[in-house]
Amino acid sequence: MKKILFLLIVINFGFINAQGITGVTTTEDKYSNSVRDLITDYIDNKFELTDFISDDANIIVVGQVLSKEQYIQGFKIHHKLYTDIKFGTMFIDTTVYNEAFNNQVWSHLWGEWSGKNIKTGKVSTNWVNGSYKWVDGKIVNINVIYDPTELNADLKRAKIKL
Repeated sequence: MKKILFLLIVINFGFINAQGITGVTTTEDKYSNSVRDLITDYIDNKFELTDFISDDANIIVVGQVLSKEQYIQGFKIHHKLYTDIKFGTMFIDTTVYNEAFNNQVWSHLWGEWSGKNIKTGKVSTNWVNGSYKWVDGKIVNINVIYDPTELNADLKRAKIKL
């Protein structure tokens, strides 16, 4: 019985100390604030802070691989279609992961985008998720996900091709 109890304790100790991917998540750090500044830059149609993005960043927007320039131009087009662009609800955090995930740094954005269509006057809303991987103070990986259905219809109506 003692051997079984000892074996169970040893096995349990192994499970307790087994660590998967963990990290420290914050919301008011330099990375989260930089993503917040990029969003403000986009809302204001300035695009002055794109130096945060590496020139050879891996960028995927709704499954489409883009260059940094295509990424910027794509978001500039929003201002040809919509006025009063804003994020009503927005949450940004950054996680610095442990060694199990190579100490990677990722910022994440969840927000409700809205804009008023210039032609129709209709206010559109769309939930957006963005993930941004940081290396040496630069964003090297961007993945943005949202439902493109309404945007694609507005682009078609305005005869704008991406």
